[in-house]
Amino acid sequence: MALADIPNLLSCGECPACAARVEAEAGTSETLDEPELVPHSSDDSDEDSWADSDDFAAESAFEGIPAKAQHPYRVRPATPADDDEEYAQLERLRERLAELEKQNQKNQGLSAENTRLAMLLSGVDFYRREKAPFWRDHLRRLHEPYENWANTRNCVIFENVETATDWERVRGAKMRTLRAVATLADSHTLKANDTGHYLLYSADDAPAKAYESIDSQVEAFRATNPQARVPSTLHRLGFFGAKIMSLEPYEEPGEPPEGATLAAGGGQRVVMVVAERIRVNDEEHAAFPLGLTPGAPVTTKQLEAALVRVAVEAEDSFPNVAATGTLDLIERRPPRLKTRESLPQETEFSHAELPTVEAVLAAVRDLDRSYVAVQGPPGSGKTFLGSQVIARLVAAGAKVGVVAQSHAVVENMLTACLERNLFPADRVMRAKGKSQLPDYPWVEVSDKDLTALLDKSSGLSSEIRHRNFSRRSFWRDRLGFCEPEPYS
Repeated sequence: MALADIPNLLSCGECPACAARVEAEAGTSETLDEPELVPHSSDDSDEDSWADSDDFAAESAFEGIPAKAQHPYRVRPATPADDDEEYAQLERLRERLAELEKQNQKNQGLSAENTRLAMLLSGVDFYRREKAPFWRDHLRRLHEPYENWANTRNCVIFENVETATDWERVRGAKMRTLRAVATLADSHTLKANDTGHYLLYSADDAPAKAYESIDSQVEAFRATNPQARVPSTLHRLGFFGAKIMSLEPYEEPGEPPEGATLAAGGGQRVVMVVAERIRVNDEEHAAFPLGLTPGAPVTTKQLEAALVRVAVEAEDSFPNVAATGTLDLIERRPPRLKTRESLPQETEFSHAELPTVEAVLAAVRDLDRSYVAVQGPPGSGKTFLGSQVIARLVAAGAKVGVVAQSHAVVENMLTACLERNLFPADRVMRAKGKSQLPDYPWVEVSDKDLTALLDKSSGLSSEIRHRNFSRRSFWRDRLGFCEPEPYS
């Protein structure tokens, strides 16, 4: 068996056989190593021209795709982060976690206080670890030959592309639509109205927007894969934000429209219409993309900052780490209550109209910086219960924050509260620009107003509360709730 046939996952990187394999591969096309293998280096000695590479034939096998970009993009070196305060803070937390790991190995375990701290510290890099595979795969698609990734999930190579509608101004941007023929992988999940996809261009004729956004993509790779080697050149560039307008089966010319034809490997051949958006001030370009690949992970900056904040507080106060709902969940502790030993039961409120609601409400009011979880399958009444509890808390003067994995889920809960006339619509505040409903009934406020609301013991001013009054006329008719009475 040839050394090149040995899978990477069987390579230890230390024995003579593995060393010989690495040496044998050094003269072939450059590939993106797994993050733990090779540290980043600015050495350009491994840069081979794609035009002279053995991969040329493999690239040319994809019909309709230009052979290689003759002018690959040279990746800029990483910006030193040693003087960055946020970077220094993260490094301090990581070093503390590494100390605890060594201590755990040496002593065959940690104390309860150290275990609690280690759990919080390990959460700091949770989202980095979650995003690392995406950015690894993304940079591979920009650098490696098509054959390495073209048939993977939700990666599409366009066979031919044409303009469906030319550039036009739409809602603060410029947009054009493209029509392309492509073959989908068996495992694809692409569908019409999907947004956020990445349009892939050849580096030699990529539009300006692709060049402007590539640095941030490389930095995202470096941040999530700190030990990985960044390729010194990229042969394709692009940008996120493309929308699939339609996805229809491809019909061969002259054949009756009996459905899609199947390409080699079982993939379905389709005609895809894609919308491409650029900024108003961006120069309109005539270049056609080579294909479409998955969109970037959801932004988690605020969540990452929250995890860091919790870890810093725990590390600074060690060993007296305060008990919180976060720690209760991590350590799988039951909710901690101020006056009760266990959660209230429905039987205690059998006289009430909604005993489950009253039991949950009693638990929430007695929490000692802890949590209450309500679990149930779809349709079991979680939204109804939540809206009732929220209404009772608001009536008692509490400020309640509603958070969820999507804006739609948040607005579903808010709408449930309003549909039952539980409280006036102008008591519901939403961050400005986040509302998904076309004619939302609540008040949208700026970050400044929202901060003021959280800092003050009273509610918002009359001016802010009634700023969106006319918008709520639609909801008065639809939901039938009454006009709110004035309150302080």
